[in-house]
Amino acid sequence: MAESRPASPRVVTGVQIRKIFLPSDCKLFAITGRARQSATPDVARRQLTIFILVVSALYSVVAFLPPLLYGVDNPAASIIRNIGSAICHQRPSRCLWINNFPCGLCAKCSGFYLGLLLASSFFLAKKSLASAKLSLVLSFQILYLLADSTVLPVAAPSPWGNALNFALALAAGIGVFHALVLFLGKKGGAMSFIRRRLPVILAVIVAINLAGFCVALAQEPEPEPTTPPPRPKITIPAGTGVILQIEGGITTKESREGDAVPMHVVSPVKINETLVIRSGAPARGIVSMARSASSWGGAGELVIEAKAVPAIDGTDILLTGSSSRRGETSHGASAAVAVGTGVLCLPLALTGAAVKGEEGRVLPGFELVARTINDQTITIPTEGEQVEIQKQQEAIAQKQRAEAEARAQQLREEEARKKKKGSTKDSD
Repeated sequence: MAESRPASPRVVTGVQIRKIFLPSDCKLFAITGRARQSATPDVARRQLTIFILVVSALYSVVAFLPPLLYGVDNPAASIIRNIGSAICHQRPSRCLWINNFPCGLCAKCSGFYLGLLLASSFFLAKKSLASAKLSLVLSFQILYLLADSTVLPVAAPSPWGNALNFALALAAGIGVFHALVLFLGKKGGAMSFIRRRLPVILAVIVAINLAGFCVALAQEPEPEPTTPPPRPKITIPAGTGVILQIEGGITTKESREGDAVPMHVVSPVKINETLVIRSGAPARGIVSMARSASSWGGAGELVIEAKAVPAIDGTDILLTGSSSRRGETSHGASAAVAVGTGVLCLPLALTGAAVKGEEGRVLPGFELVARTINDQTITIPTEGEQVEIQKQQEAIAQKQRAEAEARAQQLREEEARKKKKGSTKDSD
């Protein structure tokens, strides 16, 4: 009797397991059938085309609808434009303008999505694709658009430049669509894997877009710039008096016509109880005439003229007003010398020419009244602005006072030298 061999184990395949445990009318067969069908190139192309058509149509609405709604004052325009902020910078200078309003997307984005919309619509209607070479040529336009936004020098925005970017982006959108559809139809393990996972890939893209839209809608719109209320204005009438005080002493001997004369306002100037010129504000003046004392007793004359003073808003208020100061003459003394000595000797009579008159001088603290030349309107600044303006005016006044003090010191030293010289002559 032959020895019986043990039966070899039977290998059960996955297909046999499905046949054993699942009935033939189970829905799983329908699901797996659709999965196999979705892996075919034609179905994958159709899915991609429908997806691109829907997305590009949505973005085209975001791009071109806001300016039309703005033209009829529809509030939905700002909402739609806010959605577009999730995918575009939306700079008005880089957008196409319709009805004097910018589009919701820049010229590049508007052209690209419109190109995708036109190409996908044509493919669904005609079922025809461009050649691979033409698709690549059109797709390469996107390289220039990317370089223009990142690497190339920034050109000044212009309507012609925006129109060119729109046209190039339109061609790039058409080329990219045809290149994607052609690429999706190629054979190979990698492309087969992409076709099988295409619904998942498209779902991820939709989720990313929805997340971006939610963030954009959640952001509060930028507050519209509010126009500040007009600041009050006040007019300083012509002839308004301004009391000025000279900072330092001036003499005709040390001054020339056109020299600056530092001054400051003594009393505040108010119009209808409103302060218009602050006390202590630095004023500008000049020496309009400086005639030194001459021989034979001619006195010196000095004329100081006020020119301008700053108001509380920093506006220069033009002034008119001058003061003349003359020194004492010495005609009597010079004549007596000439007459008394003329009978003795002619050269001795000429000593009368050596008798000089007194120099014209203005002592420190001298005041003059100036008046405004014409009606001048100023703006009443805020308290903060007044503080800043006052600081600037005080710095100017401090500089003028330092210059005036130096001039006064020079005048005092000159007077001391004159007195010392006179006392020496008297002692002789």
